[in-house]
Amino acid sequence: MKKKIYIQILFFITFGLLFTYQAKSDILIDTLAFIKIANSHLIDNQTLEFDILIERKSDKWLKFANGSFSLGFDDTTNFTISPKDFQIYSMKSELKQDIEIGESDIPTRGYRTDYQIYNNRLSITILGPENYEDCDSVSLNKTLLLGTYRVQSKNNDLPYYKMRWLRPYTWYQACAFKLENDSLINNELKYYLSDDNVSMEDSTSITYVFIDDTTSREVGPVFFSAAYIGQKNSEYDWKVKNEYDIVGYSVYRTMEIPGASSIKFDDQLLGTWRDGEKHNPAFKALGKYDEVVQYGEFPDQIEFRGGNYIYSLYASVKDTNGLISDVFLDSAKIPAPRAVIVEARALENPFRDETTIEYKIDDDCYITAYANDLLGKEIKKLKDENGIELDKIKINKGVHTTRFVAPELASQGLYNVIITAYPILDPTVEVSRAVVKVQLVR
Repeated sequence: MKKKIYIQILFFITFGLLFTYQAKSDILIDTLAFIKIANSHLIDNQTLEFDILIERKSDKWLKFANGSFSLGFDDTTNFTISPKDFQIYSMKSELKQDIEIGESDIPTRGYRTDYQIYNNRLSITILGPENYEDCDSVSLNKTLLLGTYRVQSKNNDLPYYKMRWLRPYTWYQACAFKLENDSLINNELKYYLSDDNVSMEDSTSITYVFIDDTTSREVGPVFFSAAYIGQKNSEYDWKVKNEYDIVGYSVYRTMEIPGASSIKFDDQLLGTWRDGEKHNPAFKALGKYDEVVQYGEFPDQIEFRGGNYIYSLYASVKDTNGLISDVFLDSAKIPAPRAVIVEARALENPFRDETTIEYKIDDDCYITAYANDLLGKEIKKLKDENGIELDKIKINKGVHTTRFVAPELASQGLYNVIITAYPILDPTVEVSRAVVKVQLVR
């Protein structure tokens, strides 16, 4: 009889323990929030920027109260964070900021952020208002930016682009929310009072998860372009989205010989972020992500005509070991024209009283334009779009028009419109000429 009773007691104890363990396991997976380090990236060799985000994952809370976070570098080097060498400051936050800072350490209407730098550790503490109604709400399954922070080393290059949470989390990290109403036990005993800061980790039923940066670090897209603007002058520019780990840019130029694409002159460095003869501070990366950044337009002057010039863009990228290497991003090709008249035509031909002559030139030059009869006699000088007589008038590269208005007494028949292009201070370019035959019909 006693043996049967002992078996029954053992059964109930075992069942109770299993039920308690199962219940506790079910409760522990009820995560209240994700705390994330995101968008960690280098601004330059000595400056790193990152976000701290909170994402609400439960209906058990609504308003963020405060948090204390400790971070370090995710690297395998012996790099040391030193209070003498480091500084940290906030760039922006989606939390409303305290506007009534008094003698009390507790903010009144908004949030305040404090920083501490220890050996091999950065500490960020966010203090919130005393009252529930003054705290900021966090939407379910949405992230709230607690802050964008910038870490800067005064003397040493940073070894890595990425910050990480220090472990164990229960030693270094803390986060709390506010309750709107008192929480009661058996409707009598108050467990938490209204406006209390309730920890998201009390080792029983409340949990939160810390997540390191999982942002894709792919650079791009990249848009690089170059254009010939006339008189052996060109310009180039580029746009980049997501400048993860890029510390600066370099641009090279080479010349390609027409008809012999395998023959090229050596690459010539036009500009770079690095110190030296071709240093250009505008080539230093701005360290932007999730937005398109514009660089340029930068001027250049080519040396020879008659070939194609290839401009190449490289990015200097810092890897996880702190080493910098150049990576090809994009290139653009432009022709170097000989300032010839590319084409010329009459838009109305035959014509009755007047016709428009359209012509295109590859480079800036001086233009002369007139009309001859079939005997070679000049009968009229033509004018540009502004009514100025075209007699060695400087015209920029591109498409232009002139109008041939037949004299009142001109007889019907064929006429030649002759357009001549003269080079501007360039003995390597020959005079070019276009003849457009037009027919006057009376």
